[in-house]
Amino acid sequence: MVARRSTTAGTTQRGRWCASVLAACSLTVTASCTAENSCPAIGTPSTLEVRLAAAWPERGTWDVDVVCDEPAGCSVLDDTPGPDRQVTVGDPDEAQTVEVSVRDRSSGKIAHVGDHEVAWSTTTQPGRCGATYSTGVVVLDVRHAST
Repeated sequence: MVARRSTTAGTTQRGRWCASVLAACSLTVTASCTAENSCPAIGTPSTLEVRLAAAWPERGTWDVDVVCDEPAGCSVLDDTPGPDRQVTVGDPDEAQTVEVSVRDRSSGKIAHVGDHEVAWSTTTQPGRCGATYSTGVVVLDVRHAST
């Protein structure tokens, strides 16, 4: 058994030795986590675009609104009134249908309210760190106009 030093110098020396061993171990672990071995913690949100078809009468005078069921976690990206609306969707599996309403901006008259199925497509970016996200599109054609 090794005798334990009780001097201040001995305790300080042992502390320095422990600190240097700990630093060496930390550098070894950190070196193994290089950019080539790790992936960034960046999430790619799923987006849903709802828009009026180009043939919609007086397309620019309408406002589109989108409502998802709460579990889908929808959030409007841009609140500017207009014929196109984009929302982020937390869980596309919960947003298979969305409620879409179309309102005349000048009179406030509702021209259409209805549930619409979303055509989702899933994309996985290439590479080891490829993120998977979904995009959905709903296009309301002229038959939905009740003007």
